[in-house]
Order: sequence, then C-alpha cells, then structure tokens
Amino acid sequence: MKKIILICIFLTASFTTKVLAMEGWYISPGVQIGIDSKGNLHRSAQITFGLLIEEYPFTAGLSIGYKWFRKLDKSGKKIWNRYNYYDLQSHALESIIQPGIGFGLIQGDNMPLTPRFKLWSGWLLLPSYEFINMKNDDSKHYFGLFGVLPLPIGVSGIFYVSVPEDNMGDIVFQGTVMRSNPTLYNPPKRFKPRKNRLLVFPSDCFHSVEPNESNKSRISIAFNHTR
Repeated sequence: MKKIILICIFLTASFTTKVLAMEGWYISPGVQIGIDSKGNLHRSAQITFGLLIEEYPFTAGLSIGYKWFRKLDKSGKKIWNRYNYYDLQSHALESIIQPGIGFGLIQGDNMPLTPRFKLWSGWLLLPSYEFINMKNDDSKHYFGLFGVLPLPIGVSGIFYVSVPEDNMGDIVFQGTVMRSNPTLYNPPKRFKPRKNRLLVFPSDCFHSVEPNESNKSRISIAFNHTR
C-alpha cells in the first residue's frame, strides 16, 4: 500500500506541473520523511545551492543536510541517530517526469564517510529513492517524500482550475536571447492549458495568452512573487 501511494503522488506531480526556471543561482531548502526497506522511519533536512543555465534544461547543485534514522540500539530500544550528508546533484526540467539524480557521501559518529546515491522526480513535492550501503546494516534502500522550495525570488505562475477540451488558447512564452549568439533568439515555448496544471516561470519572462475560442469558460488563478 505504501508503494502504491508513492506511485500515485509521483504520477500526479509529474504530469500536472511544469517549471520554466529562471537562469542564475538559486537556494532551495527541503525536508523529507520516509521509510527504509525494513520499515524503519527516516527523516532529513537539507539546503541546496544550485545553478541553472537557461539554454540547458537542467540544474546542477550541491546539497548539505542532516539525516535521522530510527533504528534499534544495542539494548533493543529504537532511537534516532543523526548523520551528515553532502551531495552533488542534477535535475532535468524539460522531461515530462522531471527526474533528478545525485551522488554523495554520508557520515556519523558510528559510520565513516559512506557513498550514497539518490533519485527523485517532480517539483516541490518529490517522491525519492536513496541507496546507502551502511556497514553492518541490512536497510540499504530508503524511500521517501521530499518537500522543497526553490528560490530565487521573482517568479510568477498560473494554475488552471478548469479548461475546455479544445480551442482553449495556449500560453506562449517569448524566446530568449541565445547565449552562444546574442543576435539570435531561441524559439518561443507554448503550453496548452490542462486542468490542475501549474505553470511557474520568471516574472520578467514575456508571455501572452491566446484567445479562448471555445464556448466554455477557461478558469485560472495567476500569481506573482516579486523580488
């Protein structure tokens, strides 16, 4: 049942959210809760420092965090043990499932630097998987749900509450200047409104909305968060 719930969250986040991220440096706090392959709880808190270059649809970042595992001690009592971890990671923004991958190291009082590997998908609410090869521990697979808040500040967005099936009118984003040749522009990007879809984009990104040529209402909620 727990795996089914994670899959449902994964599909919902992947297919209803789209991000047009702003070029430059960003900072992203995050928290996670989950279980390991033996049913033990774990949780973590981290901060990510990253960079996005607009011509390349992915981010690169460094995450630093604390991770707590709830496991049995020598007396047979379950206690929380804290570890520090450091990850290098990358997140693809243009893929429909928006996957991410990371490699790093984790250490604690009773554990030397140990390699770790992680995968996730989505944006803001991320189903995740981690592999940590801890010595003298059979729980090497960790499943969880991450909540993150990427900042830079200065973003706008639109959430589609209800849209017609056809001729609802696309939202179109003006092409940006090419980094390799400032005299040329990248082609415009256009997206069809979809019920329960969230679009997030830089506030200074020029965009327009085509007319709704259907006989039904297109209902959306727009927001701005400025610097």
